[in-house]
Amino acid sequence: MTIILGETAPENFTGEIKRLAPSHVVLVDAADFGRAPGEIDLLDPADADNPSMSTHALPVRVMIDYLRRFIDCRFLILGVQPAVRGFGKPVTPAVAAAAEYLARDLFEAL
Repeated sequence: MTIILGETAPENFTGEIKRLAPSHVVLVDAADFGRAPGEIDLLDPADADNPSMSTHALPVRVMIDYLRRFIDCRFLILGVQPAVRGFGKPVTPAVAAAAEYLARDLFEAL
């Protein structure tokens, strides 16, 4: 298991992901799916072209499509509903709690 912290530019790590050739890639990011702040949902990568699912320079869907040309793997997107959207905005307590929960749960599962 390898964890890559893509932060604001996950597309910068596509070379490393291709080199690792994983069976699964789990992306965890803020995604506006119209729920209460901090709610978590498993999102369909086919919906990743929705602009509300990207806070990055490169849309998530473009990155997934690019990686699929090089590696045969399953992509999972875990979205956390943000309270506010925008670069540099502070993380609210509900969203921080959801991120901690996800990190702990993923670590235990993997």
